[in-house]
Amino acid sequence: MRFSTHRVVQLSDLQDRAAANRVRYYCNAIKAESIGNQGAAIHFSKLARKWESVRARAMRLELLKA
Repeated sequence: MRFSTHRVVQLSDLQDRAAANRVRYYCNAIKAESIGNQGAAIHFSKLARKWESVRARAMRLELLKA
């Protein structure tokens, strides 16, 4: 399967944004945990896992382009 250049750029951008958001939300979860806010820690951990799955999916799709 060959992707257009535009699609490859979109996938790369999505992968970069997902990686950045994943780290951001894990950091937020750690900070919330450290101040004792369990609800926020759980919320941010869920968001981080969501972005991790988006990043992994974008990476798999990018690998299929070859």
